[in-house]
Amino acid sequence: MNAHATPTPRRSGRPCAPCASPAVRQRRGVAVVANPAAGRLRGGRSRGRLDAVARSLGAPVLGLDCASAPEFRSCVAEASREFEVLLVAGGDGTFTDALNSERGPAALGYLPFGTGNALAWALGLPGARGRYLERVRRGEGRAVGIMRVDGARKAFFASIGIDALTVRKYNEARLGHGLGRYALAFAAALAEHDPADLEIRDGATVLPVPRALATIISKHPFYGYGLRVNRGAITDPCLHVRAYNRSRLASLKALAAAALKIAPTTGVFHRGTALTITCDRDQALQLDGEWGGTGRQFHFEMLPESVRLIL
Repeated sequence: MNAHATPTPRRSGRPCAPCASPAVRQRRGVAVVANPAAGRLRGGRSRGRLDAVARSLGAPVLGLDCASAPEFRSCVAEASREFEVLLVAGGDGTFTDALNSERGPAALGYLPFGTGNALAWALGLPGARGRYLERVRRGEGRAVGIMRVDGARKAFFASIGIDALTVRKYNEARLGHGLGRYALAFAAALAEHDPADLEIRDGATVLPVPRALATIISKHPFYGYGLRVNRGAITDPCLHVRAYNRSRLASLKALAAAALKIAPTTGVFHRGTALTITCDRDQALQLDGEWGGTGRQFHFEMLPESVRLIL
């Protein structure tokens, strides 16, 4: 979870200065763009690790003076027109902010400093960070598709229901951090959640899900902390949808599969490039660990090969 709470502005990094005019601009190699509100970038030790990565890449660190999500997105937009590669330092929400900036042609890499860091697992970063940073240095970007939600916000991972409500409870909590805080937030969400009867519609295909507990729509299979909750890979040209109803047995099977990091087999599964989910009552939405509000109808579509990603 990486809510973009407004931090105290800091001047401990190079701010995003206006880029040169297009006539004289010469794009450079790698820059690190960092979100000062990310969960693990507030401590001195983490800042030291960030600086060490930047030094190893010969890259400036931008964004540490940003005081809001819009300011951070503006920083990314400017830097993406000046550098060949942007290494985004923060959590999943930080990376989604970068996706939703008015970016130039730079490839995007990921340096996890959030809490759950689902994208790190999708990119295979745990245990392989050194090899990944070498690909960042070489600028080995690959065009991949991303998801657009309700015609506006871009994301890699979305869900409707209990885990989306958990995101809101997690962000509201004042105590704890990490898995302990998440467990308390989940318990509070479970007590409040009102399951909906919903339909997943893809053209002529209609899949009903009575008393839906959670519906996952994703470009990669991972939730935070490396929990595998869907099929597919970040390079797939389609969206993967999996819905669970409020069945204790199905929920236990899904939790066991997630904990063992194996692809789940329970629930209603569908794969497609554009779909609409309609609920009979208001349900919560989350996008890459960020609160997305509530509604009764949500539309998801693939934007093929729309971002260059360091894989």
